[in-house]
Amino acid sequence: MINFWTWFLRGNTVEESPGDSAIERKAGIRTYFDKWLFFHIAVGLLLMFIVPMQINEAAKSILLPLAGIFIGLTFAWGGNAVTLMQSDEINILADHRPGGLKEYVFKFQTAILVLLFTMIAWGLAGLDIFEGLYYSKFSIFYNGVKAFLFFLVSLSIRDCWHVVMGAQAMILYKRKIRKAISDQKKKESSKHGIE
Repeated sequence: MINFWTWFLRGNTVEESPGDSAIERKAGIRTYFDKWLFFHIAVGLLLMFIVPMQINEAAKSILLPLAGIFIGLTFAWGGNAVTLMQSDEINILADHRPGGLKEYVFKFQTAILVLLFTMIAWGLAGLDIFEGLYYSKFSIFYNGVKAFLFFLVSLSIRDCWHVVMGAQAMILYKRKIRKAISDQKKKESSKHGIE
Protein backbone atom coordinates (compact mmCIF):
# COMPACT_ATOMS: atom_id res chain seq x y z
CA MET A 1 0.00 0.00 0.00
CA ILE A 2 1.52 3.29 -1.09
CA ASN A 3 1.06 6.32 1.11
CA PHE A 4 0.51 9.94 0.09
CA TRP A 5 4.04 11.17 0.82
CA THR A 6 5.64 8.37 -1.18
CA TRP A 7 3.35 9.14 -4.12
CA PHE A 8 3.87 12.91 -3.76
CA LEU A 9 7.67 12.88 -3.48
CA ARG A 10 8.79 9.76 -5.36
CA GLY A 11 5.88 8.41 -7.39
CA ASN A 12 4.86 4.80 -7.50
CA THR A 13 4.89 1.71 -9.64
CA VAL A 14 1.60 0.44 -11.01
CA GLU A 15 0.56 -2.51 -13.13
CA GLU A 16 -1.95 -1.93 -15.93
CA SER A 17 -3.42 -5.38 -15.34
CA PRO A 18 -2.25 -8.58 -13.66
CA GLY A 19 0.66 -10.08 -15.56
CA ASP A 20 1.61 -6.82 -17.30
CA SER A 21 4.93 -5.18 -16.65
CA ALA A 22 4.94 -2.42 -14.07
CA ILE A 23 4.78 1.22 -15.19
CA GLU A 24 6.63 3.88 -13.25
CA ARG A 25 4.37 6.87 -12.44
CA LYS A 26 5.94 10.26 -11.84
CA ALA A 27 5.92 11.89 -8.43
CA GLY A 28 2.78 13.85 -7.61
CA ILE A 29 4.71 17.06 -7.05
CA ARG A 30 5.88 16.92 -10.67
CA THR A 31 2.34 17.59 -11.86
CA TYR A 32 2.98 21.20 -10.85
CA PHE A 33 5.98 21.49 -13.16
CA ASP A 34 4.10 22.31 -16.33
CA LYS A 35 3.54 25.36 -18.52
CA TRP A 36 1.23 26.88 -15.89
CA LEU A 37 4.11 27.14 -13.42
CA PHE A 38 5.48 30.07 -15.43
CA PHE A 39 2.07 31.73 -15.33
CA HIS A 40 1.93 31.45 -11.52
CA ILE A 41 5.48 32.80 -11.22
CA ALA A 42 4.54 35.72 -13.48
CA VAL A 43 1.44 36.44 -11.37
CA GLY A 44 3.57 36.41 -8.21
CA LEU A 45 6.12 38.79 -9.69
CA LEU A 46 3.49 41.10 -11.16
CA LEU A 47 1.57 41.35 -7.89
CA MET A 48 4.81 41.92 -6.00
CA PHE A 49 5.30 45.10 -8.06
CA ILE A 50 1.71 46.39 -8.27
CA VAL A 51 0.38 45.70 -4.76
CA PRO A 52 1.33 48.84 -2.81
CA MET A 53 0.86 47.45 0.71
CA GLN A 54 3.24 45.36 2.76
CA ILE A 55 2.50 41.66 2.97
CA ASN A 56 1.42 41.72 6.63
CA GLU A 57 -1.27 44.30 5.75
CA ALA A 58 -2.34 42.33 2.67
CA ALA A 59 -2.58 39.15 4.74
CA LYS A 60 -4.72 40.71 7.44
CA SER A 61 -7.08 42.69 5.24
CA ILE A 62 -7.55 40.63 2.09
CA LEU A 63 -5.82 37.31 1.66
CA LEU A 64 -6.56 35.43 4.86
CA PRO A 65 -10.33 35.98 4.50
CA LEU A 66 -10.03 35.01 0.82
CA ALA A 67 -8.07 31.88 1.74
CA GLY A 68 -10.92 30.89 4.05
CA ILE A 69 -13.25 31.01 1.07
CA PHE A 70 -10.86 28.83 -0.96
CA ILE A 71 -10.66 26.29 1.85
CA GLY A 72 -14.44 26.21 2.28
CA LEU A 73 -15.06 25.79 -1.43
CA THR A 74 -12.40 23.11 -1.81
CA PHE A 75 -13.57 21.10 1.18
CA ALA A 76 -17.19 21.30 0.01
CA TRP A 77 -16.36 20.04 -3.46
CA GLY A 78 -13.75 17.63 -2.06
CA GLY A 79 -16.44 16.10 0.14
CA ASN A 80 -18.63 15.70 -2.92
CA ALA A 81 -15.71 14.02 -4.73
CA VAL A 82 -15.11 11.63 -1.82
CA THR A 83 -18.75 10.58 -1.95
CA LEU A 84 -18.50 10.07 -5.71
CA MET A 85 -15.29 8.03 -5.34
CA GLN A 86 -17.19 5.56 -3.18
CA SER A 87 -19.65 4.80 -5.98
CA ASP A 88 -19.40 1.65 -8.07
CA GLU A 89 -19.28 3.66 -11.29
CA ILE A 90 -16.22 5.69 -10.32
CA ASN A 91 -14.51 2.52 -9.04
CA ILE A 92 -15.07 0.99 -12.49
CA LEU A 93 -13.54 4.10 -14.06
CA ALA A 94 -10.59 4.05 -11.64
CA ASP A 95 -9.89 0.39 -12.47
CA HIS A 96 -9.17 1.47 -16.06
CA ARG A 97 -6.87 4.36 -15.13
CA PRO A 98 -3.16 3.96 -14.40
CA GLY A 99 -2.72 4.60 -10.70
CA GLY A 100 -6.32 3.61 -10.00
CA LEU A 101 -8.41 5.22 -7.31
CA LYS A 102 -5.29 6.22 -5.36
CA GLU A 103 -4.42 8.66 -8.14
CA TYR A 104 -7.77 10.45 -7.74
CA VAL A 105 -7.61 10.46 -3.95
CA PHE A 106 -4.03 11.74 -3.80
CA LYS A 107 -4.66 14.51 -6.33
CA PHE A 108 -7.51 15.85 -4.21
CA GLN A 109 -5.31 15.54 -1.13
CA THR A 110 -2.55 17.49 -2.90
CA ALA A 111 -4.95 20.35 -3.60
CA ILE A 112 -5.84 20.47 0.10
CA LEU A 113 -2.11 20.43 0.98
CA VAL A 114 -1.42 23.41 -1.31
CA LEU A 115 -4.31 25.37 0.18
CA LEU A 116 -3.22 24.62 3.73
CA PHE A 117 0.39 25.55 2.93
CA THR A 118 -0.81 28.82 1.40
CA MET A 119 -2.93 29.61 4.46
CA ILE A 120 -0.04 28.89 6.82
CA ALA A 121 2.38 31.04 4.78
CA TRP A 122 -0.06 33.97 4.66
CA GLY A 123 -0.87 33.43 8.33
CA LEU A 124 2.81 33.82 9.14
CA ALA A 125 2.86 36.97 7.00
CA GLY A 126 -0.12 38.28 8.99
CA LEU A 127 1.86 37.70 12.17
CA ASP A 128 4.61 40.01 10.86
CA ILE A 129 7.14 37.16 10.58
CA PHE A 130 8.59 38.54 7.34
CA GLU A 131 8.50 42.24 8.19
CA GLY A 132 11.95 42.10 9.78
CA LEU A 133 13.36 41.46 6.31
CA TYR A 134 11.78 44.67 5.03
CA TYR A 135 13.64 46.82 7.53
CA SER A 136 16.97 44.96 7.35
CA LYS A 137 19.83 44.82 4.88
CA PHE A 138 18.09 41.73 3.42
CA SER A 139 15.17 43.70 1.98
CA ILE A 140 15.70 42.02 -1.42
CA PHE A 141 14.53 38.78 0.23
CA TYR A 142 11.36 40.56 1.34
CA ASN A 143 10.39 41.08 -2.30
CA GLY A 144 11.13 37.42 -2.98
CA VAL A 145 8.89 36.36 -0.09
CA LYS A 146 6.17 38.72 -1.34
CA ALA A 147 6.37 37.28 -4.87
CA PHE A 148 6.33 33.72 -3.47
CA LEU A 149 3.24 34.42 -1.36
CA PHE A 150 1.37 35.80 -4.37
CA PHE A 151 2.60 32.81 -6.40
CA LEU A 152 0.99 30.56 -3.79
CA VAL A 153 -2.30 32.46 -4.10
CA SER A 154 -2.30 31.91 -7.86
CA LEU A 155 -1.48 28.22 -7.40
CA SER A 156 -4.25 27.87 -4.79
CA ILE A 157 -6.82 29.39 -7.13
CA ARG A 158 -5.78 26.84 -9.76
CA ASP A 159 -6.06 23.93 -7.32
CA CYS A 160 -9.39 25.15 -5.98
CA TRP A 161 -10.71 25.28 -9.54
CA HIS A 162 -9.29 21.81 -10.30
CA VAL A 163 -11.09 20.33 -7.30
CA VAL A 164 -14.37 21.75 -8.58
CA MET A 165 -13.68 20.53 -12.14
CA GLY A 166 -12.60 17.10 -10.90
CA ALA A 167 -15.76 16.62 -8.86
CA GLN A 168 -17.94 17.78 -11.76
CA ALA A 169 -16.14 15.46 -14.16
CA MET A 170 -16.79 12.56 -11.78
CA ILE A 171 -20.50 13.41 -11.74
CA LEU A 172 -20.59 13.30 -15.55
CA TYR A 173 -18.49 10.11 -15.71
CA LYS A 174 -20.72 8.43 -13.14
CA ARG A 175 -23.78 9.24 -15.24
CA LYS A 176 -22.16 7.93 -18.45
CA ILE A 177 -21.00 4.71 -16.79
CA ARG A 178 -24.39 4.15 -15.17
CA LYS A 179 -26.07 4.62 -18.57
CA ALA A 180 -23.59 2.26 -20.27
CA ILE A 181 -24.23 -0.41 -17.61
CA SER A 182 -27.99 0.05 -17.97
CA ASP A 183 -27.78 -0.20 -21.77
CA GLN A 184 -25.61 -3.32 -21.47
CA LYS A 185 -28.12 -4.97 -19.13
CA LYS A 186 -31.00 -4.12 -21.49
CA LYS A 187 -29.06 -5.56 -24.41
CA GLU A 188 -28.28 -8.75 -22.50
CA SER A 189 -31.86 -9.19 -21.29
CA SER A 190 -33.27 -8.68 -24.78
CA LYS A 191 -30.68 -11.13 -26.13
CA HIS A 192 -31.69 -13.76 -23.57
CA GLY A 193 -35.38 -13.03 -24.22
CA ILE A 194 -34.93 -13.83 -27.95
CA GLU A 195 -33.18 -17.12 -27.24
